[in-house]
Amino acid sequence: MKSNNLCVFGLVMAVILLSGCAKVKEAAKGFAGISTEQLEQSRGNAIKNTVAYDYDTTLKEVQSALNKAKAYIYAQDPKKQMIAIYLSETDTTPVGIFLTKNGQSTVIEVVSPSTFAKESIASALSKSFEEKARSERAIEVSLSDIQAKANDKGITIALSTSDISGLGFIACEATIKFDPAAIKITSVNNSGSIVSAWGNPVYNITDGQVKVASYGVNSASGQGVLFNLAAEIAPDAKPGTSTLEIVSFKFNDGKTKTTLKNGTVTIIQLNSSQP
Repeated sequence: MKSNNLCVFGLVMAVILLSGCAKVKEAAKGFAGISTEQLEQSRGNAIKNTVAYDYDTTLKEVQSALNKAKAYIYAQDPKKQMIAIYLSETDTTPVGIFLTKNGQSTVIEVVSPSTFAKESIASALSKSFEEKARSERAIEVSLSDIQAKANDKGITIALSTSDISGLGFIACEATIKFDPAAIKITSVNNSGSIVSAWGNPVYNITDGQVKVASYGVNSASGQGVLFNLAAEIAPDAKPGTSTLEIVSFKFNDGKTKTTLKNGTVTIIQLNSSQP
């Protein structure tokens, strides 16, 4: 048996040497990567992530992400639904990616004997799918419509968003214009909002405009209020409607498609019999 093994090894080395210098690295990697048993046995310690795409779409996105990360794919097994890679052309730390169908979604498992390699590839895949989801989903951000009387105080104007779950948003900022003859913004907070875990927002209020920004460590999810604008109506505000305009808004780097919906402030007139 030993003699046979030596013969096989010698034959492989001969093929490698006869392949020429340009082929040595590729052939050596292929030989070293033949066995994926260790990766399969590590699935109990996998980093798992479920994405809202079917198997074929997920496979294409995983392959694209690995290509962008300059990973070296040395084995693919459709039956085991597995891709085996090295971190790079020069770093031969093995990493296994297993894909499992789960209805209309797909579960991605990343395994490796190296914690760093496992976390590195899992992070690259996660970011790739977040970018894909952001590019495909349009988000609506809106300001509320309010009615009030002249000199009313304690008014709250909400800046809200549609569902942002799974998009990896960890920051947002907005610029809002208002009519200072009708309304005054006094402060901004995110109490009870879907980004309250980010901490207090930073804001700047000037005559007729407010700029606000916030960021955090963990990504926000769900739909609902982002910021509460505390306001009061001018004592001499005239009856009528003015616009609360979202001049600009962005999540993270601003690449997500975002539809902006302005709000309104309607000053109602008191009847002579009303106090």
